[in-house]
Amino acid sequence: MRAAGLLIETECRLRLEKLRRRGLDIRSFLKSTVPVAGRRRAFDPEQVILAVNRVSRTLGIGTCLSRALVSAKLLRGRGARVVVRVGVRKDGDRLVAHAWVEGPSVVFSEGNGPRGHAPLVFARPAPHP
Repeated sequence: MRAAGLLIETECRLRLEKLRRRGLDIRSFLKSTVPVAGRRRAFDPEQVILAVNRVSRTLGIGTCLSRALVSAKLLRGRGARVVVRVGVRKDGDRLVAHAWVEGPSVVFSEGNGPRGHAPLVFARPAPHP
């Protein structure tokens, strides 16, 4: 249920920000993790990814970006150290983008994953003096 609510919220926020011609502040979105109620149990990060993908298919909503954001948010709420990556690959005359979640030594993604996609590198701006 938590994944369904977050997926709907994320998809709405992405679409609204697109309409406003602004980007979603992904860094602040991911900082607000989803706390886990009760005792922390052992969990399998791949099960979180599968659950988010299942909810996305069932509801018929969600892009790879919104699924990656929701998955990362849920995983971070469990204490996992993950990041959202966005990459591109060339497909004929077009550039095709894809988003996925990476952990310290593992990649979590649906389908073929990031295979063939070159991750975009984001430089952090230098702090103001």
